Amino acid sequence: MRQVGATYFSKRCLEMLDNLDDEGLVLTKDGAPYAKVVRLAQDEPVEHNSPHLYGALKGKLKIAGDIESPAHQWDPGKHD
Repeated sequence: MRQVGATYFSKRCLEMLDNLDDEGLVLTKDGAPYAKVVRLAQDEPVEHNSPHLYGALKGKLKIAGDIESPAHQWDPGKHD
C-alpha cells in the first residue's frame, strides 16, 4: 500500500483521490502511519450521523450554575 505524507496529500488531495486505487493509501505524519484513505464501494451506504454517539454522555455530565443567562451584561457604549 502506498504511503504519502499528510502535507503532500493536503496539497494534492483532489488529484490523488481521482487516482485512488482499490488498495487505498496511508497518510503519514512525522513518518508514522496516521490515517488510511480508501475508496468506498459503489453500493456502500454513507452514514452522515453516528447513532452510537447519541446519548453516549447521558448521566456523565452535570450542569452547574445558570447556563442560560449571559456571563456579563453588554454595554453598547463600551467597547471591549
